Amino acid sequence: MGQKTAGDVLRSGKNREEKMRLLKTKQTKKLTKKLNRMGKKGAIKKHVTDKLRSIKATKSQDSRKRVHNIIDDYDIDRNLQYSEEQEDIIPMDMLNADIDWEKSAFASMRKRKLEREAAQDAMEEADVLESQKRHFEGTLEEDREELLPIKLKDEEETAAQIAEEAEEEGKLFGEGDEEREKDPLEGLSAAEIVMKRRELLEEQKRLIAGYSMALVSDPQTNIFKLRELLNLCSGGSAAHPIIRETVQKYYLKFLQLCEKLFKKLKPALGAETHTNKMGMVALRAVCRMVVAAPHFNYATNIVTAVTKMVMNGHEESTKVVCETLCELFRTDLHLKISLFAVKAVHFIVKKKIQAVPPALLTTFLSLKITKVANEDKKSGKGLLIGKKLRLKKERGMKSRRKYEKQLERLSNDMKELDAAENLSTKLKTATEAMKQVFHIYFSILRRMPTVALLQPVLEGLSKFAHLLNVEFFSDMIKCMEELIDNQDLSILDTLNCVNTVFVILSGDGQALNVDPFRFYKSVYELLPALPFQKDHAVRRKLCALMARCLDKMINARRKQVPLSRVAGFARRIMLTCVVLDDICALPLMAVTRTFFVSHPKLLILVETAEEEEGGGSVMYNANHGDPDSANALRSDATLELSRLAKRRHRLLSSIGRNILNGVPSTGMHRVDPDAVKHACR
Repeated sequence: MGQKTAGDVLRSGKNREEKMRLLKTKQTKKLTKKLNRMGKKGAIKKHVTDKLRSIKATKSQDSRKRVHNIIDDYDIDRNLQYSEEQEDIIPMDMLNADIDWEKSAFASMRKRKLEREAAQDAMEEADVLESQKRHFEGTLEEDREELLPIKLKDEEETAAQIAEEAEEEGKLFGEGDEEREKDPLEGLSAAEIVMKRRELLEEQKRLIAGYSMALVSDPQTNIFKLRELLNLCSGGSAAHPIIRETVQKYYLKFLQLCEKLFKKLKPALGAETHTNKMGMVALRAVCRMVVAAPHFNYATNIVTAVTKMVMNGHEESTKVVCETLCELFRTDLHLKISLFAVKAVHFIVKKKIQAVPPALLTTFLSLKITKVANEDKKSGKGLLIGKKLRLKKERGMKSRRKYEKQLERLSNDMKELDAAENLSTKLKTATEAMKQVFHIYFSILRRMPTVALLQPVLEGLSKFAHLLNVEFFSDMIKCMEELIDNQDLSILDTLNCVNTVFVILSGDGQALNVDPFRFYKSVYELLPALPFQKDHAVRRKLCALMARCLDKMINARRKQVPLSRVAGFARRIMLTCVVLDDICALPLMAVTRTFFVSHPKLLILVETAEEEEGGGSVMYNANHGDPDSANALRSDATLELSRLAKRRHRLLSSIGRNILNGVPSTGMHRVDPDAVKHACR
């Protein structure tokens, strides 16, 4: 196919813009590029440059005008928006029939509304004009069609044919105009306007209540009403400011009502009274709210209010509040609301330490904090600073290149160190929370108000001892020694004291010059008392805690503990497990097996009497209070292990046979190491 000529282009049925675009030849493009290159080099004369600039300005005139129009429209819209100020509604009792309200300041609301409608109509007309196609001089209108050119007296003109007019009569008479809807507030007096507003507000309240009840009763069927409810609150309705204010007031009134109800809880009224029942319902409601939405605006107010309820002496409310705090500590990921709750408890302990229930302090055990910021550890920053100072002093003894290279290396190390010391927000929050918790624990240990508070404090110190600052280690160990010397201390409290001490000594406290023999002796004396605990749950808890203490005392410090002491603990543990039930004996035997693994020389206890030199083993002195001098290393433990190997519990009997056969890792007498590790916990 050949190229199109100018006549072919003009004969085509395309619009004028398309025809002009096709008529633009390659020569015109080349000329434009050439002029641009010459303009950059400065090879065009001034009058030519001015002419080109005027042509470009003419082409961009419409775009600039459109930008100015957009800016003007934005200014008009912003001024209208800022002028919409809501005035206070005059109460009904202040209305006076003698006053002409139509000429008063109250009628300004109606006046502004009419002005906004007029401005909106003007903007709509402007939008219609803007959307219409604009015609320039020399162009044809939409109702005309361009025909072939004709020649008249050496002049070329373009002939046009007028298209048929459609529905001319409808356009002349303007049948498309619509009457503006009548304003429902038009013609109303000031009192009627106030009443209309109140009716609208009540109608929206009923609508919100109906949607909410439908969603709660049957969410699957009425899920579409959630969209309507969101539209009401987010601006889908003309009355959305009123609705938003109503919803906020509903929340605040609901919380105030709940606080008023649960503050009436009193143990003297009885659990079956209407006041106490309504108070418990309100207390559970706000507790569920703060657990489900800890980011709620009034969450801190709720925590402060419910925490104070533990001091009213009502057992059920105290239980609900403590369960709420435990759940809050377990589920809080950012620890912000946990920090606020800890501060609220600290305030109560500081004011009324004598009346604090132990369950309130037990809630701290649910805190999910395993790491805090240790400000004493600078990770060698001081050493790098010293190296930098020495390097500057030795600058004259080194070449410039070598000095700059070493200085750059030190600067990079300092930057990495600073980046590592920048703590995250969560770590800072955890550090502040643990400072508050330890402050509570230390104040109770210092004052010692009641023995009942000692158990949760010691349990908390046993769990969080690895988070203590180094400067408190010596004082803490001294305090634990004084508590253990107290004869009235329970087995659980004694074990918590021992566990706290050995957690300190197994971490940063290894450098302390402390002899922990009295703690070994205390635990050795407590072992025979385990089977005499009547409550099975308490006995099981004591055996699990005892296993953890023994693991820290012997396995974590195996280089500092003599073999005779390890043998003494192993013999007494096996004798105690013989009279314990299977569930309680399992963690103790699991930790005893780890003694034989970490101390291979301990296998002398399972050798038979015929294999030993001297004709027999020495009798183990089970009544002696010192494990080092109880002759345990020269005794025989096969009798106790044989009895434990015949137990009904499969894992317990397997551990007994494994120790009896020399702790093999393979073969028929091997045990699963994961199962043993799980049993030690």
